[in-house]
Amino acid sequence: MRKAGRAGLLVVLAMSLVAESAAAQTKVDLQLLPGKMITGAQVGQLVVTIQGTGGTGSASLSIEPPPGFKTEPQSLQLLGPLPHTRTILVQRVDSAVPSGQRTILAHYRDTPTSATGRIDFVHENVTVGTLSYLILGMVGVVFGYAIKMILKVFTALPVPQIALFALKDGTETRAEGPITKFVRDHYYTVDLGLTIAIGFLVLLSNLTESGPAAGTRWSAAVLLGAGIGVLANNDLLARLSPRR
Repeated sequence: MRKAGRAGLLVVLAMSLVAESAAAQTKVDLQLLPGKMITGAQVGQLVVTIQGTGGTGSASLSIEPPPGFKTEPQSLQLLGPLPHTRTILVQRVDSAVPSGQRTILAHYRDTPTSATGRIDFVHENVTVGTLSYLILGMVGVVFGYAIKMILKVFTALPVPQIALFALKDGTETRAEGPITKFVRDHYYTVDLGLTIAIGFLVLLSNLTESGPAAGTRWSAAVLLGAGIGVLANNDLLARLSPRR
């Protein structure tokens, strides 16, 4: 009995040593393509290479992405002996994830062997926030308005005339109320104010429920604002429709 017990203990010890040796020899290498940076909603390719010897032929691989990211697939079965190479797609799914360094883990399990690989990458969130989007858009509106004024000078467009009405003595006078007088005396100031006010509403109409559309860069907000500033006020009113 004692000999049988010792023999069993030796077998267990030998199997444990073999498992530890196999685990030590199993290595999970990760490579992120096209580079160790994911910008915005860009899709990256994670190449997982599992090196070692042996294998039961029924191993599993699971990917642990950082918060706000997804991998496709996230887990899969590995058939056959080592080595294995698989390509996993990595993409950001939460546009609110800030820029910074992130880590992806890959867990390989083949009872009793297991190994984990990791790779660090940099995420750059190019989507501007709602407040920044509106401020940049309004800067673009003013810039576009300035362009519009320059174009008016070049094309020598006349300023609309104030309406006239005839008096009993045959003379004409201006039909001016307080609003008309103010607009006449401050024509360009009022025109700029109307363009900014309507442009702000147009920028609001382009927002989604969570803010600017995913991937909206600061340059896109300025360009949109500049395009708004160049348009006439009537054209801007025609663009006032909420995003669906």
